[in-house]
Amino acid sequence: LSEEPLGTWHGVTTDGNGLVTGLSLANNGLSGIIPSDLVDLTNLETLRLSGNSLSGCVPGALYDVATNDLDSVGIPSCDQDKAPLVALYNATDGASWTDSENWLSEEPLGTWHGVTTDGNGLVTGLSLAGNGLSGTIPSELLDLTELERLHLSGNSLSGCVPEALFEVATHDLDAAGIPSCVEREILESLYRATDGANWKDNSNWLSEEPVSSWYGVTTDSSGRVKNLDLRWNDLSGQIPGELAGLRGLEQLILSTNELTGTIPAELGALTNLERLILGSNELTGTIPTELGELTNLVNRAIASKLGQSIEILQNSPPVRDQT
Repeated sequence: LSEEPLGTWHGVTTDGNGLVTGLSLANNGLSGIIPSDLVDLTNLETLRLSGNSLSGCVPGALYDVATNDLDSVGIPSCDQDKAPLVALYNATDGASWTDSENWLSEEPLGTWHGVTTDGNGLVTGLSLAGNGLSGTIPSELLDLTELERLHLSGNSLSGCVPEALFEVATHDLDAAGIPSCVEREILESLYRATDGANWKDNSNWLSEEPVSSWYGVTTDSSGRVKNLDLRWNDLSGQIPGELAGLRGLEQLILSTNELTGTIPAELGALTNLERLILGSNELTGTIPTELGELTNLVNRAIASKLGQSIEILQNSPPVRDQT
């Protein structure tokens, strides 16, 4: 900070015009963030900053310096969040958004419509509710490590929500109208476990259509699976315990199929379940005592026979379509 020529400052190299061409401050006890002002050193050819205690992120343009050790400074690029945003734009037809100001431009991410960044240029907020998005939510959004706010409701989204996004501190994903990707995976496990390819009706199963359009699946307003009714549908194989992950499930009707094996004890975790109808299959074993946790069951016949032979269910009348 002296008035001496810059070329005499430790670690600084200048050209004949006094413009900075090199900055070598590796292992020099630096701490704090790399200021974006360094980008203004237009003649910079060498930049060495490794071996210090830097925080924040590296301004993306500094990687263009001919000789640098920025890959070794131990902090990410400030542009690391650009790729996930570009993925969102491409996956949700960004060209047709109501407002896409500055998206895909070279302007700072914080100037892109709906994007909020911190002092290091990392994305902390994404507010695109009611902005004409259509398509799927890309998993790349999980790479926005500093994301604290995510608003995507009021759009025409399809597919599913990557489960980890529900951990963002403030979000409206329950109002996005699509389920968690975990629920889709659970339904896919049921399809595979029960020979879905040979079901009587497997319309839309495993497709990219909303799971609410999959045969036998009903969802609530948030897109979470509410009812699963696959009676009389030629299911064969065993009931997968993964169904216990459908925590909002109120009806599970799998009667009059060719299911074998036992009733998974894990189904006792479906605390919202009101109807569990599994009769007229080829199930074996006993009724799991864990089903005693299903206090909302309407068909108490199951709850009253915990631990008894599954034959009690096998001999129950088949459930037919209700009108």
